[in-house]
Amino acid sequence: MSDPSRGHRHSSRRPRVSKTEVVIASVGLVLSVVAGVVAYERVGLYGDGPFSYGYRHVTDPETGKVLLVHESRTANGEVIRRVIDGTRLTEVRLDVDASGRDHTRVIVEGKDIAVIERDRDGDGKPDSWEYYDANKKLIKVGFALASDGVLNAWAYRGSDGEIARVDVSTRRDKVVDRWEYYEKGQLARVDEDTDHDGKVDRWSTYDGGILMDTSTTMGGRRPPDPPPIR
Repeated sequence: MSDPSRGHRHSSRRPRVSKTEVVIASVGLVLSVVAGVVAYERVGLYGDGPFSYGYRHVTDPETGKVLLVHESRTANGEVIRRVIDGTRLTEVRLDVDASGRDHTRVIVEGKDIAVIERDRDGDGKPDSWEYYDANKKLIKVGFALASDGVLNAWAYRGSDGEIARVDVSTRRDKVVDRWEYYEKGQLARVDEDTDHDGKVDRWSTYDGGILMDTSTTMGGRRPPDPPPIR
């Protein structure tokens, strides 16, 4: 399968994924979330219960909220931080090398994992975002085309597991204005909203990833937008 990001100008550097991170993300992640919920019930509302060791209060710099954070270490020295807002566990953060930077950030809604944000190359900036539904099924994967931590593209897979569509926010404002469609791993069509009015006005077709034809809106008429992939 070809990489859908080849059609964009961004670094082709292959992310470095440590063995430790893979182990924690695949095995320990769910256990950490469950443990966070159970531990919270034991420490009391303000972290003053009989099992409150490792808890501290921090102020969220963005919202000003006072949050309860529990920090623990594994036998290998990895740091797990559980963030509690009021009465809810909202995040689990994984620091795989105890550097003080969160390599993986898990956003929790209720008792379900909603988003997993990863910094795979350890540069302190997230480079991938995984979105899950209530059934723990992966919905889409977001990434930063410029490898700078700014989320501006989202990839969807079809029923066959292959990349089927990539949505892009070319202005990096999270408003999608470019839609790339793939067939058997190859770029097949690109729809674009070049004037950013919410309507597609340029269509390009590809054969094997090679541009074959481009058309634009003329006379106020345009073909209907393709239905979204579910």
